[in-house]
Amino acid sequence: MRNWTILVVLVFLATGRAVGAAAPATAPATEPDFGLSQAQAQRLITLLSADDFAVRQEALEKLQQTVGANMKRTILLQETIIQLQQALVDQLVVLTHVRDLEGVARSAAVLEFNEALSRWAIEAMQLPADQRAAVLQWGLSAEGMQIVSRAYSPNSDVRVAGVAELSRVPGTAVSVLLARMISDTDRAVALAAMDALWDRPPTPQGLAVLWDRGIGAIMVNYGMPRTERNRVLNFHGRMITVNNANNINWEDSAVATDVLAHLQAPETAARLRTFLLDLANAPTDNNNNNYRYQMLLPNYGGPGQNLTRLIDAFKPREVISVYMRFITNPAINDGNNGEATINGKTYHYSMRIEMAYRLCKAIGQDPDTYGFRKVPQYGDRAMLEGSQKEEDAALGKIKAWWETHKFEYGEKPTAAATAPAAKPK
Repeated sequence: MRNWTILVVLVFLATGRAVGAAAPATAPATEPDFGLSQAQAQRLITLLSADDFAVRQEALEKLQQTVGANMKRTILLQETIIQLQQALVDQLVVLTHVRDLEGVARSAAVLEFNEALSRWAIEAMQLPADQRAAVLQWGLSAEGMQIVSRAYSPNSDVRVAGVAELSRVPGTAVSVLLARMISDTDRAVALAAMDALWDRPPTPQGLAVLWDRGIGAIMVNYGMPRTERNRVLNFHGRMITVNNANNINWEDSAVATDVLAHLQAPETAARLRTFLLDLANAPTDNNNNNYRYQMLLPNYGGPGQNLTRLIDAFKPREVISVYMRFITNPAINDGNNGEATINGKTYHYSMRIEMAYRLCKAIGQDPDTYGFRKVPQYGDRAMLEGSQKEEDAALGKIKAWWETHKFEYGEKPTAAATAPAAKPK
């Protein structure tokens, strides 16, 4: 009974026909294939306007045959789905009317097994056609079926163990499944999936979901544009907004960032460069807190550290322009500055000093040359001995360096700089 119930689902997925469903009596032994490519269909439609009546008539007949064949397939598929649903209902009736204790336990095991395979099948059917075929082929194999039943079990502990089994199976088909599991609402399963991707060749799907998990949280917290997936629930007249995506992305975002840094994929490097260019070209933010720029500084903690870790891992040149945009733009209000007394000496701190410190590291200069140094007693912030006056002098040297080297980092000459000199009168 157990195998029969499973085969109802699996054979339908593989062949489009439920077990025990007879072929329609009207179906010929071999059906002609009237499928047309888009180019072929377009050509036939064009031929409907041909000058030759015979050509027009032939094109019309072929199009009618194609439409009829497609309609027939749709009807057959609908009939198959109805038969499958009825077969599943019949089996469920049998499984839920077992009386003895051993039978009840076995029926429960069959239902859990079937639920796991159904969850996997739903995931697989949502994939693009090329990926779907590979995932179905592997999952329907003897080995794959057993692993899938554990990786998609309704029991969290079993799912975690199943993900560990998946991690030992090579191939892109399994990597695609693991990538989707990163978005599992069960935290343990999501962490297990990220751990499984650590030593596997990166895939576009895995890199995209890791980026969303690691950097997407930053985009929400620091005011960057990002599509939210909110729902509004009416609880006896009280409207409650539920944002599941935000919680999922915040949680363990640092782990996702670790995986991205470890994999060192070119796709992540390209995505990081694009992100930084968008940030550099964003409208000036005159917010006192300057959240957009705080995410470039590691000492603000939380997911704000994720971006700096990727910058340190990939070392993109584009970040230099972002640092200098903040340092040189007087319209940006540095609202996080002040002074501290340490061992009898006055130290000045600000976000611009932090930016300048990281800039020096990025261009291979010693921050101490400008007087910038890390102070462990203050959360390892970069500080400068002195006051605002000393900061202005140090940043003046940084700006002078930038004027000499900015074109090396992608800055475009201004219209005034490229205009030809006026001729003397």
